[in-house]
Amino acid sequence: MTVEPGDGWRPASAVNPHRRPIELIGALGFVVAIHVTAAYALWTHRHFAADAATMTLQVDIIAPTVTPPRSPPTAEQRHPPPTSQREKPRQRPPPLQPLLSTPLRAAAAAVVAVAEPEPAVDPPAATTAPTLPAPRAPVALGSELSVVCHHRPAPAYPPLSRRIEETGEVLVRVELGEDGSVAAARIERGSGHQRLDEAALAAVRGWRCSVPPAFGRGARAVALQPFRFVLQ
Repeated sequence: MTVEPGDGWRPASAVNPHRRPIELIGALGFVVAIHVTAAYALWTHRHFAADAATMTLQVDIIAPTVTPPRSPPTAEQRHPPPTSQREKPRQRPPPLQPLLSTPLRAAAAAVVAVAEPEPAVDPPAATTAPTLPAPRAPVALGSELSVVCHHRPAPAYPPLSRRIEETGEVLVRVELGEDGSVAAARIERGSGHQRLDEAALAAVRGWRCSVPPAFGRGARAVALQPFRFVLQ
């Protein structure tokens, strides 16, 4: 049986030549889309993995609060004292007794009676000091001083007083002891110049005298000795 091609059938080579390139482009685009999707998915996975690796997690650890155990209540705490206590009845003060002068005197007398008497102490015997003979008053020699004093050098004229021409008269009071030495000497009347007065005293203190026997034993003689300082 022989079949002859009619008008409705055409060989493959006779199909529209523009249809095959379109199919190839569509298939190629589909493949490219799959690759792009896979590449995007891979890139997204790596990006999130890197972020997860670099992420720092900070955790603050808070210590739990420790509450000390409560001590068991004591007996006083278990049984608190009653809030209201019975008030004690107030005691009335004793009535005041009138003060009298008589009881005070009696008490003073009682104290005096109870007190023990102090032992009597004999007063110390009065000691009598030995009576010493009153010292005799010095006897004035008058002009006899030059007679009783065998060693009486004249005072030296101070060099400075001589240079500045100091002059004057000094009156010295001389008191002799029992042995004839000068016991005391003082200026009775000064010359007005200290150097001249000191020169007169220094000279008198070196004198040696003898008390006349007529004055008696233990007598002290007193005389006034003048000195004149004159430049020639």
